[in-house]
Amino acid sequence: MIAEAIALVSLALLSIDDVKRREISEKEYLIALALVVLGKLCDGWLGQDYFTAPSILVPLYVTVNAMLVGFAAIIAWLRILGWGDVAVLALIMAASPAAPRQGMVFPTVLVTLMYYVTLMLTLGLLNALYNLSLNREDLKKLPWRYRVIYAFTAKPVEAEVLVKKPSWWYPLNICGKYRLSFNIYMEPSDIVNEVRKALKKKCIHNASKIWVSYGIPGIPLLSLAYLASLTLGDKLFLNAIEALLK
Repeated sequence: MIAEAIALVSLALLSIDDVKRREISEKEYLIALALVVLGKLCDGWLGQDYFTAPSILVPLYVTVNAMLVGFAAIIAWLRILGWGDVAVLALIMAASPAAPRQGMVFPTVLVTLMYYVTLMLTLGLLNALYNLSLNREDLKKLPWRYRVIYAFTAKPVEAEVLVKKPSWWYPLNICGKYRLSFNIYMEPSDIVNEVRKALKKKCIHNASKIWVSYGIPGIPLLSLAYLASLTLGDKLFLNAIEALLK
C-alpha cells in the first residue's frame, strides 16, 4: 500500500495546481511518478503483492488499464480532455496496475473512471436543479436543442460580470451563436478578451446574459474517484449492474 499512499498524497498536491492554474508542473509530476514506482518496488520488497488480483487476471487487468489510458490520450489529442488528466490516470495505473483491493472485479483505472463519471453526473444534476430553480425563464429563451444540455452544464451570467471577475467560466453563446463545447486551453484573460470583442461589436451589452460552462478541474475529481476505488471498491457498480440485469 506504500505506492497507493504516495499516489494519494501526490494527487492531492497536483490537485492544488490544477485548481489554481488548470495545469500541473511536469517536473512535479515526474517526481511523483518516480516515487510511486519506487513505492511499488518497496511493496514487493516488504512481501506485498505487486498486483492485488489473481495472477491469471493480471495481464487482462493491466491491458484494460493501459487501453483506457490510451483512449484518454486520444481524447486529449482531440482537445476534449486535458493532458494532465491523462498523466494522472497513468500515475494511478502505476500505483494500482491491476485491482486496488482484494475481491474487486473491475481493474483500477476503470473503477476510478466509473466514480469520476458518477461525480460529474452528480455535479450536472445539481447544476440542473439550480437552473430549474433560479434560471427557468432564461432556459425557456434558449433554442430547444441547447436547452436540456445547457441546463446540466452551464448557467447564465451577465457579460459585465465575466469582464470584471475573470474566472474559468467559458462562454457557450455570444452574439447569437451557440455551441456545446469550449476550448479547454483558454485562460481567464482570453475569455475576457472574447467578451470584450463582442461588446465592441455591440452584439451584446453589459447586462446581456451569456450562458457559460465552468471549466471543472479534472484532477481533484480523479483523485477523489481513485480514493473511492481504494476504499469502496466496485461493489456499488456491481450491485447496479446486477439490479439492471434482473
